[in-house]
Amino acid sequence: LQMVDIPANGAVLDVGTGTGVIPFAGLETCGPGVRFVGIDLSEGMLAKAGQLAGDKGLRSQLEFLKMDAENLDFEDDSFDAAISLYALHHFPNPSRALSEIIRVLKPGGKAVIAVGSSPTLLSIAGVRAAFRKLGSMWRITRGRELSACGFIDALVEKHLPRDDERSVTQWVEHRQGFSGSVKDMLGAAGFENLASAWKGQYSTITSADDFWLLQVTFSSTARRRIQQADEGELSRLKDDFYRQCETVLKKNGRLVYQTGAAIVSGRKPLAS
Repeated sequence: LQMVDIPANGAVLDVGTGTGVIPFAGLETCGPGVRFVGIDLSEGMLAKAGQLAGDKGLRSQLEFLKMDAENLDFEDDSFDAAISLYALHHFPNPSRALSEIIRVLKPGGKAVIAVGSSPTLLSIAGVRAAFRKLGSMWRITRGRELSACGFIDALVEKHLPRDDERSVTQWVEHRQGFSGSVKDMLGAAGFENLASAWKGQYSTITSADDFWLLQVTFSSTARRRIQQADEGELSRLKDDFYRQCETVLKKNGRLVYQTGAAIVSGRKPLAS
């Protein structure tokens, strides 16, 4: 949000919006006048986002639509800015999605794309992450730490296995250094003034309920399989989840959420 340069009274597209985390945060940052449109293919996530927008009285500034990121149903030059957080690697053809984003941006409009990524090992952030990982390993061996979203993903694989599913597209599985590849793709799509940054977050969650909500929001695998689960499967999954959380908390352990993102930005060239 800080990188995208949203103009007053601007229109912002959020590609892969989920439950609308970015639009809701954006309204708090940008204030009245800015309009967000979030698109996603998950009807369940969009329904939650729309309900929350209604509860908050924000329907005039927020719109959530079911739409394919690779075939955006908007006119050319419709938006002042575009954002996509942790969504690009789920698209079958991410280059096609970026071509669509630049098409619907106004000339001079900025796109900011974030994908999950670790920091460079020898950077300050990388050294901090290495020491933090050592501490985590020590606590995990003593049953005093659970980490999102790996924890929910492991439980989902245990209770809701699916043999016919691919969670990420092929380009992610076979590429390293996401910031470089994403930056290359933005350039190939026609964006200019390319820039990249890395941002990390380390948070301790204090309740099992919050830990559950966080993970079923941000883990696409867990979200998808839970939507497909029957009542018995979901009950067994949640019983196991809360039992393990309670065991860790009773030992004064930690429920941890740590993530990092390579954030790449670029502008659509001004019309000649």
